[in-house]
Amino acid sequence: MTADPGVGVYVDGVYVARSVGSLIDLVDVERVEVLRGPQGTLFGRNTVGGAISLTSKKPGDEFGGTVKVSGGEMGLIETKGSLNVPVSDTFGFRLSGLYREQDGYVDALQYGGDTKWGAEEVMGARVFASWTPSSTFSADFAFDWSNDESGPSAFYVAEATPDLPVPPSPPAPPFRNLFNLALSGDPACLTPDGIRNNPNCYGAASTLTGSQFSNNALYVDRDGNTIIPKNKTEVYGASATLTWDIGDFEIKSITGFRGFDAVFNNDTDFSPFVVFHNLNQGYEQEQFSQELQLVGSVFDGSLDIVLGAYYFDEDGSQSNELLTSVATVNGFPNAPLFLADLRSAQNESQALFGQATWHLLDDRLHLTAGLRYTDDVKDYSVDSAVNPTVAPLVTLTGQQTSEEVTPMFNASYDFSENVMGYLNYSEGFRNGGFPPRITGTPTFIPSYDPEFAEVWEAGVKSTLFDGALRLNAAYFHTSYDDIQVAAVRTDLPPELAGIAIDNLAAATLQGFELEANWLVTNNLRVDWALGYLDAEIDALRGGVLRSSVFPITTDNELPYTPDITSNLGVSYYVDLENGDEIYFRGDWKHIGDQYLAIANLDADFQEAYDIVNLSATYAMKEKGIDFTIGVKNATDEVYS
Repeated sequence: MTADPGVGVYVDGVYVARSVGSLIDLVDVERVEVLRGPQGTLFGRNTVGGAISLTSKKPGDEFGGTVKVSGGEMGLIETKGSLNVPVSDTFGFRLSGLYREQDGYVDALQYGGDTKWGAEEVMGARVFASWTPSSTFSADFAFDWSNDESGPSAFYVAEATPDLPVPPSPPAPPFRNLFNLALSGDPACLTPDGIRNNPNCYGAASTLTGSQFSNNALYVDRDGNTIIPKNKTEVYGASATLTWDIGDFEIKSITGFRGFDAVFNNDTDFSPFVVFHNLNQGYEQEQFSQELQLVGSVFDGSLDIVLGAYYFDEDGSQSNELLTSVATVNGFPNAPLFLADLRSAQNESQALFGQATWHLLDDRLHLTAGLRYTDDVKDYSVDSAVNPTVAPLVTLTGQQTSEEVTPMFNASYDFSENVMGYLNYSEGFRNGGFPPRITGTPTFIPSYDPEFAEVWEAGVKSTLFDGALRLNAAYFHTSYDDIQVAAVRTDLPPELAGIAIDNLAAATLQGFELEANWLVTNNLRVDWALGYLDAEIDALRGGVLRSSVFPITTDNELPYTPDITSNLGVSYYVDLENGDEIYFRGDWKHIGDQYLAIANLDADFQEAYDIVNLSATYAMKEKGIDFTIGVKNATDEVYS
């Protein structure tokens, strides 16, 4: 709720701000559109990195449905189904459902037996209904609900934090050293060697397991009792889309409501000790959005126009408790509860947008211009107390506003019916925000600023050899200002050391993409894509940032920016005499070297890896039944 995504996700035109996983699984998809670069002059909210739009299948004229049952290793069982119900000539609905469960895969060493983290259990249902009472009016309604009661995340500790000096006496930060000094009961914990090698000490020996498939986490409740937790998330939503045809124009109203309730635990010290443990008893969010669009053409279709207005409102709260046994030696009763806070956020966005495309030169040249005005307000408050059983709450508030105008321009030219070239320029921004958590009792809430992007893209799209080959190429250049990364300023006081997001001054991302789809024969299809990315940090705000205790310089690499990505897919169909079909599919994906965090530690470095997926399907055409057997990650590649 304090950080906006760089890529917006839309389901039937409704922007989904949070918790999209189960919802996307439930969507009975008609099509998926992926839009690159800043968006906002055609629909929805402002986004800096692109948009993914999912459109549901509308109810059809015939009663029927589909059922998909899957199974796999680690106890995977998944069932998905959809049912089409035509109630009348003007009304019908589609019902979809999902159930999935799978065992965990990371050994919980402190629990013994068969306890593993990473297990999954998800269920949900969705209804999509359409009403068309006349040729000029239609209404679509969607309702969804899902419930996730999965186990804790399947993390492992890749590298211990650097040794810190042991304090001479309590109280003194950090808690790790205070634990080793006062609670371990082992004099070896006062030495660097003991912290590294003695399992009685909080340090490398108690957190590192030497395996990617095990950890030493121990979860406790509010009273310090050991528990096997389940993280529970309930997600729900509804939307209504009304469309009126008024001649040359269409008026559309899109109304959406979404929310979730969650409870989860985090063992943030990764050890058998109660040093840092977060307990979130209440994590809630609700959002409402309303969008109006006017879409049409004038001047005999030579000018296409889109005009829109957008409103978004979001409220959320999170009740968080920090448990630590270290509190007992620091003069606080009622351990292990040490710190409690209630975080509340209220986000509001209002926007006006428009886009026009002018078709010239016998409909071969297309000039497009768009503009968006956005006014965003974020309010954030934290009520916190150290040792809340006896200490008063301290309330801190913060507000951040953004008022921006972002343009886009595009020129495209049809060299022939099958070859088109284009040049595009667009600007976008991602709202700033506030830290997701505050570890101490500061006197103010710091914030990070909006992130801005200017994107140039030029490319060619073509369909060749009577439609057998689709070949596209694109070059892009993105200039970021105040790009948001997992880092903190060095001028913050110690109590704000846990803040996780701040702004770099500037960064540049540029590269190219090639993609091809080739129907070699009626039975053989080849899909291929290649991407190259060059990402550079150009400047740092204030000259110095850090990630935890590690400094960031312009030599650091941005996370999740592999230089080379590529994929290759081959499909082959075999037509049988009885009308059935056998379908073979192989996919290869290559991801180049990359860092997973801005600190660029060795533990955060992901070497290049390749993923191979294989499958074979037998399709009984007349009966409408398919049987598929396949393997994902056939080479058993291990990656983060």
